[in-house]
Amino acid sequence: MISYQQYKTYISQPNDRWDTIAYEFYGDCYNFSPLLEANPSVAISPFIPAGTELIIPVLDITEQNQDLPPWKQ
Repeated sequence: MISYQQYKTYISQPNDRWDTIAYEFYGDCYNFSPLLEANPSVAISPFIPAGTELIIPVLDITEQNQDLPPWKQ
């Protein structure tokens, strides 16, 4: 597991998914890998059970959207 210097906690809501949480916190629905790595005990399923406490890593700007061209970051 990757160690993050800074993180937030988030309590999942009904119908939350990994991609929707990634979009909410990172602005990119495809950038959910840090979420999965930071929450290995949470099952990867279509929906995250409501009330689940998640660790949301705070990413450097250089870590976000690495695969996008600069004009889309």
